[in-house]
Amino acid sequence: MHHIHTQTEFAVEMTCGACEKAVNEAMQQLKQTSPPGAVGSVQVDLAEQRVVVESSLPSSTLLQAIESTGRKTVLRGQGDSFGRNLGSAVSILERDGTQDVIGVVRFVQISENECVIEGTLDGLSKGEHGLHIHEYGDLSQGWKSAGGIYNPKQMPHGPPSKDGGARRKPGAIGNVASDAQGRATFTLSASQLNVWDIIGHALVVHERPDDFGLGNAPRSSENGNVGAGVGAGIIARSAGLLGNAKRVCACDGKTLWSDSNPGALLPNKRVHIDNNSPPPVARSVSEGKPAIERAMDVTHPFILSSI
Repeated sequence: MHHIHTQTEFAVEMTCGACEKAVNEAMQQLKQTSPPGAVGSVQVDLAEQRVVVESSLPSSTLLQAIESTGRKTVLRGQGDSFGRNLGSAVSILERDGTQDVIGVVRFVQISENECVIEGTLDGLSKGEHGLHIHEYGDLSQGWKSAGGIYNPKQMPHGPPSKDGGARRKPGAIGNVASDAQGRATFTLSASQLNVWDIIGHALVVHERPDDFGLGNAPRSSENGNVGAGVGAGIIARSAGLLGNAKRVCACDGKTLWSDSNPGALLPNKRVHIDNNSPPPVARSVSEGKPAIERAMDVTHPFILSSI
């Protein structure tokens, strides 16, 4: 099986050699229990309190493995398998019509025309769900105000593999499958998609699978007959690999290890992206929360503001 790897950087609260050993052992165990080739190199730097993992696994899986050692862990940045920062972004999805966060999806550019999309979503019905980037970043009326599928070159709707992906709507990422518990954990690759072009747009997970225009329903050729959106979020710029060395937030003085509260920043707020601001910190630790909530505990104290 071919694995598309990215590198993910974590800040880990390590204070001694025993901490370093525990993290190395946790990552070795993850290698042994994952599909062959899914976990590549692992760099643990005690002095810098940094762990960099090359892997095709979702970042939430890597985070859980490190946190299993009892160390506070913060996702700080992502890049391609060569350590290049070609672009990265993140979207926090909320259930439509509510303020309930259902998951986080991350985007990492690995070449000029290819992007890796990985994430974890909760609270879905069992089965497949279409995942689309939409035309606008307007969620004032939920997913309905986000427009149609992102399609700047007015391409037809089709499957990701058709013509190598060149003649299809680039915003139609594909389908994600949720289990009996309603969780979808996934890693996808999208051709003809560039992170820098989609920042500020909306990401929507829909109630039905995308039939890629191959069905007989009236809207198959338009959007794959995916139905209503069940969750949506704005795609925001995030830090690249080794691109965020801050340990204290200039906004509130909180340290890297401070507990964060995504609910204080996310509900009912439209996103303003300040490209002149430093990249965000993606915090992934909130003690006492289930693993899925810790994986979704993401704040952007350096670039997000309400308008």
